Amino acid sequence: IMEPHNHIGGMTTSGLGKRHVEQNQFIGGLFREFTERVYTYYRSRFEPDSEDLKLSREGYYFEPSIAENILNEMVNETGNVDVFTGHELHEVIAENNCVKRIIALKSDGSTKIFSADIFVDATYEGDLYAGAGAAYRLGREGRSEYNEPHAGVIFYDYENGKILPGSTGEA
Repeated sequence: IMEPHNHIGGMTTSGLGKRHVEQNQFIGGLFREFTERVYTYYRSRFEPDSEDLKLSREGYYFEPSIAENILNEMVNETGNVDVFTGHELHEVIAENNCVKRIIALKSDGSTKIFSADIFVDATYEGDLYAGAGAAYRLGREGRSEYNEPHAGVIFYDYENGKILPGSTGEA
């Protein structure tokens, strides 16, 4: 794992301690394991009928420091994941449409080269793919491109489920 910040977890460990999950029965995999561990942590700290435990909403609301500790535990338990914090993507070396190496800029200004058979871009932005020459675009597509009613410039009233005046659907 290569991470530009000094800790893993992205927004989850940087302050976004709430998840907008309406139907948690559809949540699975690593995120399910993560929320279960968060809830287990809070159950160990608070009484079963406490307001603090209720506020965790079964592990979907949490403190960023707790999230960071749990994610670090999960990574450490694998026993075979190296974590490089303070490493920012600087350059991508691709051959025949395949990423072969990446050069990371370390927080001290030096660089580190990573070579692998497979690279996975698990970021929100997709910088690895863009750096490798993959097609991309910036911004939201317009409503008409894929006939999506909530695409483009839109103002939405979530409480009443209505698109508000001023919404244009433009890209």
